[in-house]
Amino acid sequence: MARDLYAALADRYDGARPFSMITTSEARHYAAVGTLLERYGVPDTGAALPAGEYDDPTLQALYDDWLARGSASLTDAYLVGVSLEKRDIADLEASIEADLPADVDAVLAQLLRGSQRHLEAY
Repeated sequence: MARDLYAALADRYDGARPFSMITTSEARHYAAVGTLLERYGVPDTGAALPAGEYDDPTLQALYDDWLARGSASLTDAYLVGVSLEKRDIADLEASIEADLPADVDAVLAQLLRGSQRHLEAY
């Protein structure tokens, strides 16, 4: 969802940084998670959906709210980036605490470092 949201905000604000740069990073994160999904035979139920559309109502509501707020002004868009990254960090930290395979933990730790850098960028 971060990839889609940041791409939409980058488009709205003529490629404004850090959105345009972080979108590329989020695409790599998406690919890393996709590799894990394939490895463990977990279907990616959202893969066939267009950007900004999700089969999870909670995720859809977050995207819609953040996009609306971020569309108000560039400053509001930066605040949305901060909110998203803080939420991602909390979710990733909770996931890392779970008993997961080592390869999953490694990807989650990589995503956590990325989110921390993204937060600093905002």
